[in-house]
Amino acid sequence: MDRHVIANRGAEPGATTSVFPSDAAVRDFLRVEDREAGFREPDAPVRRCRARWDGR
Repeated sequence: MDRHVIANRGAEPGATTSVFPSDAAVRDFLRVEDREAGFREPDAPVRRCRARWDGR
């Protein structure tokens, strides 16, 4: 599911923001916007969670 769809669905019950971990898609977006200096690699807990989610 695309991030914009997830963020939109979060707004339906009243969420005011959605947060997604940094990944290649975020880095690519920041590069296109000439803001790649703002990119930060996720920390260890996020990497472990992502690995579990991806089934690694």
